[in-house]
Amino acid sequence: MMARHTVEMPARVSLVVACVAACVIGTATASPRTPDPATLVLRGTDLGHAYTGRGARVSNTEAARGAPPGFAARLARWGRVGGYEVDFTRPANPAGLQDGPLAVQSTASVYRDETGAGAAFAFARRQLVPGGYVPLALGFAVGEEARQWVSQGESGLGTVLHYVVIWRERNVDASVTLTGRVGVVSAFDVAPLARRQEARIRAALR
Repeated sequence: MMARHTVEMPARVSLVVACVAACVIGTATASPRTPDPATLVLRGTDLGHAYTGRGARVSNTEAARGAPPGFAARLARWGRVGGYEVDFTRPANPAGLQDGPLAVQSTASVYRDETGAGAAFAFARRQLVPGGYVPLALGFAVGEEARQWVSQGESGLGTVLHYVVIWRERNVDASVTLTGRVGVVSAFDVAPLARRQEARIRAALR
């Protein structure tokens, strides 16, 4: 019988996500809403009963860990109010290896204004993309600006793909990271999850 394995997101990807879950610049004429970031991420009902989620708030100090020098000062300058991330995993046993993603991470960061959120988003997509990840055309609309990458690696479960999509909606930066076996998941699996999270963000910003 195969032992259970834990599929971990590469550390550098976590940093990109932390920035997005922590960092965007546009011009706003009125102060936007600053909803609780914990209400802006995916929920268990978005993935199904097979997944178990663990969520936590991400402070500016936590978001700056492992980042380039001066990142904490950038976060303060960008006006990051707070962030939240939740990791969903499911048992990786022989019977379920072909049943979709093995892990999904959802993050959201709230800024005082669109200018800060835009600056953080631009920094993340230019400076924090880990080696081995390649840009992937985004085949669906999400947010006011968005980017997507993919990488391939090995795990105890065989060859896996990591998809990362980051986007900005007004003064909120968000991301979804999806991990699954080659031949089981594709970029099409990311779209419905990102759209569900985007709908939640838009509703909170009305």
